[in-house]
Order: sequence, then structure tokens, then C-alpha cells
Amino acid sequence: MKYTLVFIILLSGLFACRKSSSNKKDQLPPITQTGANTFGCLVNGQVFTPQGFEQNHPAFDMIVDPTFQNGNFGITVFNKKRKMHMDIGSNEINNIGVYPINDFTRLVTVSIYNDMTNCYFGPSMQCILTGPCYVNGNLTLSRYDLSNKIFSGTFEFTLYDPEISCDTFKITQGRFDKKLN
Repeated sequence: MKYTLVFIILLSGLFACRKSSSNKKDQLPPITQTGANTFGCLVNGQVFTPQGFEQNHPAFDMIVDPTFQNGNFGITVFNKKRKMHMDIGSNEINNIGVYPINDFTRLVTVSIYNDMTNCYFGPSMQCILTGPCYVNGNLTLSRYDLSNKIFSGTFEFTLYDPEISCDTFKITQGRFDKKLN
């Protein structure tokens, strides 16, 4: 009886370890500023991280050009399994700081496409100009390091368009950390 109890305790410990390691796939990466090449956010409460390749393009890509339009900054990310694609970008980003998503004095673009639900929102600038919709949030750059080519930050935003038959996209706990080649 004593050995059976020890065996049951050990066995349950193994299952608990296996369960916790499989849940790591459904967790957001930590917020870092080291060039860890990570991206993650919650889309309507569900974890969204990069996964797969699309026509030889990586699932998480970034463009930074400090000389174009007073600083061009863009993130593209997709997840093949969830069939979701997201773009975040703007001009006039050339330093650390908080950049409002709904500041249309800059050429801000936020778009999201969910192929599983056939819902698409964006680009946000087009939405504001052509129809009633709601765009609000911030992109915060905490590291903008041109010499080491490391760019890190956080973001949160909400997108809603009453003219499309999709739920509101509520993006929370967003984070990225990229070292460019």
C-alpha cells in the first residue's frame, strides 16, 4: 500500500510536468529588450504568437528605416495554424516613446485578418477616412537601437467597424523584441 501511494504520487507529478510544459505554447513570451526575436499578444483574450512560414517569409518580420518619412516602422506577423495575420506600422517613428494608434497626422496602419472567421479590419487609416469605425490604442517603443539593430516595445489597441459583421478586435498585452540582420 505504501509503495502504491508513492507510485501514484510520482505518476501524478509526471503528468503535472507534462501538462505544464505543453501549456507553454499557449503563453505569451516575456517582455524583453535584448533582441530575443519574440512577439506575442492576446487577440480577444486568446494567445497570438508567430507560427509558420508564408512564401518564404518569416512569421515575424520588422522593417525599420529611420531615413524614410522621418522614420518608417512596421511589424508583420502571422500564425498559419490560427490563420491570422497582423500588421502594425507608421511613419514618424524614430525614437523610443508612446505612439497613439489613432494619431492620423502620421500614416498609421493597423490591420488584422482572421481567415478562420473571414474577418478583416484595416488598414485603420482607410477605415477612419471611409466609414464609421473605432480605432484606439498605443504602440510603445522601449528600445529603438539603430547601432545594435534591436527594437522592442509593447502595444494595445481596439479595432471596431460596425459595417463589417465581425466582433471587435481587442488586442492586449502585446509585446515584441526584434534584432534585425
